[in-house]
Amino acid sequence: MSKKRRLYFVKADFSEAAQRRQREAARQQSAATHGLLQWIEDQGKVNLIPVTFKIRGKSMKDQVHLDDARDQLQKVVRQTLIRFEQKVLGNAVKRHGDHLLCVPVVGGEPTDNVYLHYQLLLEHRSKQNMDLESFRKLLGTEWNKSLKRIRRWDPTVTAPLIGEVWMEPARNSLTGYVVYIQRYEGATLDSGMIKVDINNLFLRCKTDDTTYFPNGRVSAT
Repeated sequence: MSKKRRLYFVKADFSEAAQRRQREAARQQSAATHGLLQWIEDQGKVNLIPVTFKIRGKSMKDQVHLDDARDQLQKVVRQTLIRFEQKVLGNAVKRHGDHLLCVPVVGGEPTDNVYLHYQLLLEHRSKQNMDLESFRKLLGTEWNKSLKRIRRWDPTVTAPLIGEVWMEPARNSLTGYVVYIQRYEGATLDSGMIKVDINNLFLRCKTDDTTYFPNGRVSAT
């Protein structure tokens, strides 16, 4: 066999392998998207809205190690949601264990200058029947209050952290948004269900599904 013909077969093999990897990645992405959509659909008729938590400025981008940043942001998101729920649901949180349904997904790719942020599907519900803008402003206030904790935890963060909250009404279907937030942005976070922050996830308990804990949290397995 000539050298030129051998090179042709080698290139063909690489091309086929690349195509197989692409098909497998697409299959896994489809399965992950379907899985997250199934979780959401299992909640019944709930007014879930797309929300984004962001941080302006470069202090954390330049000074904080990636693993530390993920841990810190996870804690801050948890604290934000706890304080926010107490404001919009009142005593029902402590008395009845009432919580807003929440599906949080980590986004970004630091190696490509897209800093870590959170994209959520959050239940729009309050005892005061707050409109979307009032809901967003209050959530933004609690987000900025919680961000101050990072400077207490990490002395290397010297500049004030200013948070932003983006919020929009839910469209007729959440499928497109679920696909978007689970997309591959880079090797840091990968794609699919691995991007979901299980520790801040809150869904209703399903007694017929062993992946759900009695307190409404969903297991990582």
